[in-house]
Amino acid sequence: MKKAINLIIMYFVFLIMGIVFGTLLYTMFSNLLNYVAGSNLQLFSVSSLFKSYLYMSYCMLFLSCPFLAFYRIRHPGGTSQGIAYIILCLVTWLLLLPANYKLTGFIANRFVEESEKTYLSKDYFRQGDNEIFYFTNDFSKSEYGTMQADAVVIHLNNEDSYVDFRPIRDIPSFVLNEKAAPFKEILVSETFLDKSKLSVVDFKILVEEACNSISSGFFYFLFYLSFGLVICSLYSLTNLFDWRLLNSSLLFLLTASVLGFNSGVVSPWLAGISEALSSNPIYKFLADWTSDPLIFVGNCLFTLIILIIWIVTSAIKRHNQKKN
Repeated sequence: MKKAINLIIMYFVFLIMGIVFGTLLYTMFSNLLNYVAGSNLQLFSVSSLFKSYLYMSYCMLFLSCPFLAFYRIRHPGGTSQGIAYIILCLVTWLLLLPANYKLTGFIANRFVEESEKTYLSKDYFRQGDNEIFYFTNDFSKSEYGTMQADAVVIHLNNEDSYVDFRPIRDIPSFVLNEKAAPFKEILVSETFLDKSKLSVVDFKILVEEACNSISSGFFYFLFYLSFGLVICSLYSLTNLFDWRLLNSSLLFLLTASVLGFNSGVVSPWLAGISEALSSNPIYKFLADWTSDPLIFVGNCLFTLIILIIWIVTSAIKRHNQKKN
């Protein structure tokens, strides 16, 4: 019973502390994203703090059950601990997630202000591909309604380098904007961003999908809970091996795989399968209640496989205990 109570305490400690520190760190990161060389860097503001909370509260809810699974590897308990975990999973996905949607909606409507768009500043050299840009004035609205600024452009070619002077429009396809993404300033991007790293999980997609499923109604949200089901089922594999390091490594890989799968990492690979099944009656039915039927089916199959592994391994361990 004591370990079950400790599990509940650790759940709320992780959730509260994760939201608090995650909000502070993400606030600094989001303000850094919009920072432009030559401007004042504001790390904290009321509006940015609320925006960060809107994002981090969902992320911590997604990670709370996997955290409990990791905690259980280090502090294994009996039946009471398992019951406490099931209750916490139900509270997380059936109560806290919808409640957080209502709360974040209230905060967004009353306390979050629209961010003022930032533009690249003048008097700095910025390189994108084989061109170096030097803006001679700040961006301002042109007669066509777009934001533009005059720039000296140095073209770096192996055979023929030259310089020209022309107006530059601030559009997403502009080379400095493309190269800097997700930052606004390419000088900042070159300092902090490692383009070689592969992103496995996109939490923004997970948050958007959660909000869309809740706002779409009860049955849509019910199908979305397949994501929560597979996340919570990972707890059953925390004692698969006798070595804790193996259990931790397996849990980490499976958690990352489930989060990546549900954030659309494999969607391009499944596009052909989705198109082939689009005329299937079952697929059409699922398409009415979930944004990606294949992800729903994948979550259900993954959960079933995990539970089968848990049942088989538990039966084998009980048999060995009786035999010994």
